[in-house]
Amino acid sequence: MTKSALVVSILLTAVVISAAQAQVTVEVSEITCEEFASYKVMDPEKIAIWLSGYYHGKQGNTSIDRVQLTENTKKLEEDCLKNPEILVMQAFEKLFGESK
Repeated sequence: MTKSALVVSILLTAVVISAAQAQVTVEVSEITCEEFASYKVMDPEKIAIWLSGYYHGKQGNTSIDRVQLTENTKKLEEDCLKNPEILVMQAFEKLFGESK
């Protein structure tokens, strides 16, 4: 293999890897309730876990109540079905406040 072919191969590989990585990143602050409740982004439970961790982390709270998390996820999903146009982070804050 020539040097130029090797360089082209490496560059193409880097571009493909970059494109693949870009597809797995999700901007949570842009997820609507409709996307959340209809599984359009990912499993709502995973998003709810992230939201819970995000808000708990902002408060310096490193513990998790598994039962409460499950209940809160159901509440969030129900609220999102009623208000599909709002952002899921806004729905979370409305239901549970930033401190939870």
